[in-house]
Amino acid sequence: MTNRPEHLVSAAEKSSVTAAEIIRNFGYWQQCALEAPVAVTHHGRSRVVLISSEQYRQLSSKATTIAVSSDAEARRIMEHAIEGFLVYDAELRLIHANKVARDFLGSHFDGMINRAADAPERAPVHPEILARLREVLETRKDVAFDTDSKRFPGRRLRLRIFPYGDGVAILFMNITEMEHLRAGANRMHSLRRAVQAISKVGVIMLDPREQLVLADRVVTELTGFTTDDLKDLRLINFIHAEDRDLLAAMLRQPLASRKAVTVRVLVKSGETRWMKVVVVPIGYDFSPIGDLIMFTPVDAPVAA
Repeated sequence: MTNRPEHLVSAAEKSSVTAAEIIRNFGYWQQCALEAPVAVTHHGRSRVVLISSEQYRQLSSKATTIAVSSDAEARRIMEHAIEGFLVYDAELRLIHANKVARDFLGSHFDGMINRAADAPERAPVHPEILARLREVLETRKDVAFDTDSKRFPGRRLRLRIFPYGDGVAILFMNITEMEHLRAGANRMHSLRRAVQAISKVGVIMLDPREQLVLADRVVTELTGFTTDDLKDLRLINFIHAEDRDLLAAMLRQPLASRKAVTVRVLVKSGETRWMKVVVVPIGYDFSPIGDLIMFTPVDAPVAA
């Protein structure tokens, strides 16, 4: 056993020593490290710690247990997430998928689990996604992007890939419907701008409950009502009582054969103005989302 130099104290009595002291009496301090960790200082600052192999094994085992527990907890939480969640190990083998991801992949899932992303015998991964998986695995930096699904044509995905343990994970969302809605909104915006370019055409948009969504400047000028006034009015409230059956008949016609009707529209002053009115339903995925109503002022019909 290494003899203790007279000027030295035990590890239990002193928890740190200088690097120079370690070099001079390494055998002694190695023995002390079996009793308790010894911090090695350089210019007064701790740089490294000398510990026994048994302590290192215990600490490593504890860290591994914590990591496994944390991973299990993360997976449990992600099982209830609205996004798809996929976990790949350091060899890019798919090792976990939450319910959303399993439902999205369907029958393809069985051909993917526990197999490398680039394995020829498994269901192929989108080339762009595979390249991004490798990128994140190498750089350990997150990436986020949108892409079209190759496995499910017509679907659009939003993905974020990030380091996860020794491997990587993917959070993804099917944004196909969102993209359709955005495209529909863009088309509707273009239609509104085209209609507004015709200075005498007023436009109102209603939701399925006939609540006002928008009323343009021309409508307020034609009727005298403000936007706040219009929020409490239904379409039928605009139409003279004697002309309401005519409007109702137009609404019963198939959309393809529907034509504008000329009716008297009530204005805020209490008077009426003759206008040509057409109502066009708007919808998405076979579900109505409202009505687009266009008003065009016209001369009063000539009595027969």
